[in-house]
Amino acid sequence: MKTKQNNSHRMSVEGVVMTAMLLITGAAFAQPQATLDVQPRVIRLNEQATLMLSLSGVPNPQPPNIDQLPNFQVQYVGQEQRFSMVNGRTSQTMTYRYRLVPQTSGEFTIGPFQLQAGGTTMDVQPVDIEVLSVSQQTTTRPADDKGQTIDELVFARISASKETIYNQEQFYLFIDLYVRGVNIDRRISLNNMPTTGLSVDTFQEMSATREQVNGNVYDVRHFRARATALTAGSFTFKPQLQVQIIVPRDQPQRQRDNFFGFEMFDQMFNRYETHPLSIEAEPMTIAVSALPDDGKPDSFSGAVGRFNLNVEASPLELKAGEPITITMDIAGEGSIDSVAKPSLALGDDFKSYEAKMIERNYDASRGVGHKVFEQVIIPRSTNIVEIPPVVFSYFNPEKEQYVSVSRGPYPLTVTASESQGLKLVQAEQDAGSSTIRQLGVDIVYLKSAPDAWSPAPTGAIRPGPRWLAIHTSPLLALLALVVWVRRREKLAGNTALARRIQAPRRARPALKAARDHIDDPAQVYANLWRALSAFMADRLNMDDGEITPSLILTTLKDAGLPDDQRHALENLLATGERIRFGGGGSPDTAGRLQDIDLTTQVLQFAERKVR
Repeated sequence: MKTKQNNSHRMSVEGVVMTAMLLITGAAFAQPQATLDVQPRVIRLNEQATLMLSLSGVPNPQPPNIDQLPNFQVQYVGQEQRFSMVNGRTSQTMTYRYRLVPQTSGEFTIGPFQLQAGGTTMDVQPVDIEVLSVSQQTTTRPADDKGQTIDELVFARISASKETIYNQEQFYLFIDLYVRGVNIDRRISLNNMPTTGLSVDTFQEMSATREQVNGNVYDVRHFRARATALTAGSFTFKPQLQVQIIVPRDQPQRQRDNFFGFEMFDQMFNRYETHPLSIEAEPMTIAVSALPDDGKPDSFSGAVGRFNLNVEASPLELKAGEPITITMDIAGEGSIDSVAKPSLALGDDFKSYEAKMIERNYDASRGVGHKVFEQVIIPRSTNIVEIPPVVFSYFNPEKEQYVSVSRGPYPLTVTASESQGLKLVQAEQDAGSSTIRQLGVDIVYLKSAPDAWSPAPTGAIRPGPRWLAIHTSPLLALLALVVWVRRREKLAGNTALARRIQAPRRARPALKAARDHIDDPAQVYANLWRALSAFMADRLNMDDGEITPSLILTTLKDAGLPDDQRHALENLLATGERIRFGGGGSPDTAGRLQDIDLTTQVLQFAERKVR
């Protein structure tokens, strides 16, 4: 509370004569501005204050001439200069400092006034300053201060930045430490703060000020911390501050000084000692309200604050079976830990994988941050023309209402896979017909060699190798040509058969790539999936995008794959999806080699059994 004298003085514009010769050159400089400040703004009659006049956007200004300020002695003490460049614009700020010595007590207003800079007029806003009389001072020793207790000389107050607080909302807590007539150490500890229901960051000290309380001037140290309400309810704060009061040490009269001055040195640096003091602030109670149910959207997942949403989806032109990565960046002011993945209603048109958080940043001093989520989806058919909108909802405590931010939809072009040719219905084959199969190196049949060759009958003519080669070569060439022509004609008329034959050839490079990248789990399981999906797509005459883990497992179960191998394959597919799209741990090198061998065995089985 401030006391005002009946005859308090007000400084008018006419009592201030300030002129400046200012030249503005160069279009690159910012618009000229002038600001005025006085620190401290509460002083005693025998103390001093500093007046600071800052001019920005004015190159090479001259110090303004302050001829007189009624009730103050004014003395120019120096200047400082700063340059900055923002977006190609150069800004120069020159600050001039003046010492103010009050001549009388009262409340004064310096300004407002105007400065002329070339053809520009700069408005300077007023500043209030209060000068207390000498009789309002207190001595430095508590015992002489009219019987005042230590609680009147050192006390603390706690306050909150808001009266209405919602669950998961962030707010500020302030602790102000008032000190008068005593010296305290800079180190301060805080105890007895609530430990449940609230999350309180570390208190940071801000600039100190002076305030008048009950007619006395106090030096005030300000502390601020950001807090988050974790649940609804009522919370009472009774903080205790532990400080150290600095007092003179009693020094007995020395009979003599040591010749080398060690006793004098000891006296010089041990003249003071500290005594602990516990300060209890007046209790403060805050009420945290639950979030309202009215107007709560289905997409709301608990975020409280003020946020924005940016979304990127790539690629938007792709082939069936290829993945799309959706990146969702949520940034703003509020509890970043309450932010969850936005809502994305995909339906049955896409195969989707669990979204994962790939980045989190938070600036506790400003209470702002952002989270980045990434989700992989795969279109199931070429009929899909767009990705549905991405929606993020949050509760705005300032407006006390829910807000939904939507991005999208995103146009999508899905074409058929390159491996998908014209689909033809395969004609039924006779029971005795045979199927031509071309097997890869890693998927082969093994046939044992005969134990012995039968000798030729006695007396039979044994033509020599040269004779056999001459007489059988034309016949063999003719037979090979006939087989090749018939096979080509058959495959040209039966796309499904052609794809079944090429299945091992498509799977073989992926298996090799998995072994070549054995040290990279993501590469290993991506190539194992590529081998399985490509093989099964060709064997079943389907698009690559139509192949799913469940379809592979069901097809192999119907074909008779042993249960132990089928369960192992199921674990392999789940591990691959988690590593490729959802994040998570990976088997060691030995485990990855076992999964490669398992995939090879499963493909060998499918080559024999899946038709």
